[in-house]
Amino acid sequence: MNYGYQDGDGSTRHYLNFHHSLGKALIPSKGYLYLSADVGSFFKSGSPEQGHLKLVGEYITPLIKVGNSDLRNFFEIQYVNGLKRFPGEYLFLDEDVNGLHSFDYSESLRGSEKIVLKTEQVLFTNIEPLGFKFAAFTFFDTAFLKESSKSLFNHTPYFSFGGGLRIRNDNLVFNTLQIRLAIMPRVPSGEFPLSLRITGEKTRHFQDFVPAQPGTTVFY
Repeated sequence: MNYGYQDGDGSTRHYLNFHHSLGKALIPSKGYLYLSADVGSFFKSGSPEQGHLKLVGEYITPLIKVGNSDLRNFFEIQYVNGLKRFPGEYLFLDEDVNGLHSFDYSESLRGSEKIVLKTEQVLFTNIEPLGFKFAAFTFFDTAFLKESSKSLFNHTPYFSFGGGLRIRNDNLVFNTLQIRLAIMPRVPSGEFPLSLRITGEKTRHFQDFVPAQPGTTVFY
């Protein structure tokens, strides 16, 4: 729980935020489940403003044998809603703010509520020439964004899907190189619906439960 007091611009207000998360390895060998919830708001003269609600669920399957290789699936669902937000404060779908893979249209796509579903399938091969390890992956993302007064699910969803290859070597500075092709069937007018990226990637880890420093939750 976070509590804060703000005094500035001729007005004062309080801040209160609750965060709860849990993770569980599903025994025997049924994967890993993570759930979290965040709700918070400023309060001015007893009235809430600039609030938020965020719910997250993640499920990671155990390794599944496919010939001489291993397959793992990742699933994530995220719901975010702005509560009594100020004009000009929006949610986005671009990749940098927990949106869709390769989506980067924050200037033209924005709303007040969203739900994002992401899936990824990773095939870890047993090919290891000179210490290089190879993993092929595919992904499929779906998102609803409330861009008008209509209800969230009355809006047309956005999609991002594709695949690629990750090459890992623990002896290199950038130990994982990723080549990813993404296809986005619905993009703003004038934008290109394909994205090919070659990047260095960090290894994906389980969500941790280390307490963070107090502060307001980022609205995304």
